[in-house]
Amino acid sequence: MVKKPLLWGTKGKPIPNGVNQGGVGDCWFLASAAAVAEEAHRITKLFKNHNYDKNGIFRIKFWQKGQWHWMNIDDRLPVVKKWKKISGRWKKVWAAMADGMSRNSAWWMPLMEKAYAKFDQTYERIEAGTGREGLRVLTGAPVASFSTGRMSHSKLWSLLKALTKNNDNPMVGGAHRKAYGIITGHAYSVLDTAELKGSNGKVAHKIVQVRNPWSSEHWRGPFSDKSSLWTSAWKKQVGLKKANDGKFWMPLNYFRYIYTSLSVGYDRKFASSQHVKLNTKGHVWSYKMHNPVDQEVFITIEGYSSRNYPRTCKLGKRPFMPSVFFMHPNWRMIQRTSSGYFGTYSIGSTKGQIIPKGDYLVYLVNWDYRKGTKMNADLFV
Repeated sequence: MVKKPLLWGTKGKPIPNGVNQGGVGDCWFLASAAAVAEEAHRITKLFKNHNYDKNGIFRIKFWQKGQWHWMNIDDRLPVVKKWKKISGRWKKVWAAMADGMSRNSAWWMPLMEKAYAKFDQTYERIEAGTGREGLRVLTGAPVASFSTGRMSHSKLWSLLKALTKNNDNPMVGGAHRKAYGIITGHAYSVLDTAELKGSNGKVAHKIVQVRNPWSSEHWRGPFSDKSSLWTSAWKKQVGLKKANDGKFWMPLNYFRYIYTSLSVGYDRKFASSQHVKLNTKGHVWSYKMHNPVDQEVFITIEGYSSRNYPRTCKLGKRPFMPSVFFMHPNWRMIQRTSSGYFGTYSIGSTKGQIIPKGDYLVYLVNWDYRKGTKMNADLFV
């Protein structure tokens, strides 16, 4: 029981570190929220409340299938009994079942987690997911996924440098390989890049900054906080602080090996957008798009994921396995989304690139078309 709880904590605003994950396997959602919280306003705009409500009532919104949905919750959080060492002795005490109060006494994260669990019916339904889904739900922005192992070191480095140039691209990396203390099956926020130059003026090391949303550092490899590789000049360059705040640096080659997937949210202001609702039968659907100026273009196909459906709804009898093809009128393909069964995955996006002014065709193809299958989705350009 907390007598005077704080919504944003002692800092007075959402901060990304100090997440206290409980027994729910939703690190994908918590890491996404931590990445989004790198810019505090992105979290505060999801809340109707500006402070902790004296009656414990909160209103929080999430993006799903073309619109924002508001969820109303109270502040009664589920608890379970856990063993805890107190004064040298192990005792059973009540503790949060899901996410608890963060290290800076903030309650916004467990409240948002509860609201999202309500949105998907139960805490159990939010176990297991991807950073791509979390970033979309929390920002409503176009998202994309990259397989780092399929990219060359130079291409991955160029991508990371471009995405970390400013803070409008929250990123989540999925750790799928174990090395030097990194937790596999866990999601981490990707924060920054740096090029460390040697005495000859040439780049000696390319390093990536990552955050464990739990705010505890487990990385013990090259360029960890205690690594002997750091020089005084390099420490000053990156502003290295020896604090167990969850942030750490690692070489690019280790990042590429450990984090095999990278989810990116393109949370920025767009000059224009087009939204098309689909609910039609067929194998192929087309849409004509006019691009008025040379600009970056994103195309997203979005539907419901399995966690959004009632338990009694049996998915898979009429699967919808979509891909979006972005084509030039001369039938030259510009981009395509990855495909996956709707009901398992809810989002497919092209990766933004500068598209010249002109007219284009967008094709939506259902790869697993069967008689009676409907294309029930939202297309965003």
